[in-house]
Amino acid sequence: YDSAKRYPLLIGMHGNGGNADGFMVHYDHLDNSQFIYVTPEGQYPVSKNIGPQWHRRTWAFRSNDKASRILADNLVTDYILRTIDAVSMNHRVSDVYLMGFSEGAVYAYSIGLKHTVTVRGVIGFSGYLMDLNGDDSILSKQDLIEGKDLRLFIAHGIDDAAITLDEARQVRDVFKTNGFDLTYLEFEGRHGVKADVFNDAVAWMAQ
Repeated sequence: YDSAKRYPLLIGMHGNGGNADGFMVHYDHLDNSQFIYVTPEGQYPVSKNIGPQWHRRTWAFRSNDKASRILADNLVTDYILRTIDAVSMNHRVSDVYLMGFSEGAVYAYSIGLKHTVTVRGVIGFSGYLMDLNGDDSILSKQDLIEGKDLRLFIAHGIDDAAITLDEARQVRDVFKTNGFDLTYLEFEGRHGVKADVFNDAVAWMAQ
């Protein structure tokens, strides 16, 4: 780190059942690590086990109460924005990107679309969009209209059984139809973050 330079900031958001430590390891697989990589952690436990092997977290608050779910999702947004602010106060940051996997990608898309002044782009691995038509979602069709400055890199494994390729293509088509700057990639693999594709995403981020 050279304090005389500015670096891109990449916020990595793990999937449901993941954790910050597990998502940090992706940084070790990069050819070009000239950016700041931060991995905040989902607020809610998936398991009550405490050991590192079973330290599993989620971003989504599970509740039958719609108001509670919306409040919780807005708190996730606030958490990520405060994380960006905290890093930026102590480091020279240029552009800010979010990289989410699975459930993390769902939230990364929503936060990026609603905050394009702060977030330059989103890298989404194996994700989908929140409901654009429902009244229990923090994302709306208006966010798509107002969020067109967001750059997008979407990658999805062709053998993904958790979130199907058809779902990924639906997300791709929504963004293409609405005129986004989109790079879309399908790779040989399942539900995960593949190292060589992550390197492609980082190269795209630096363009």
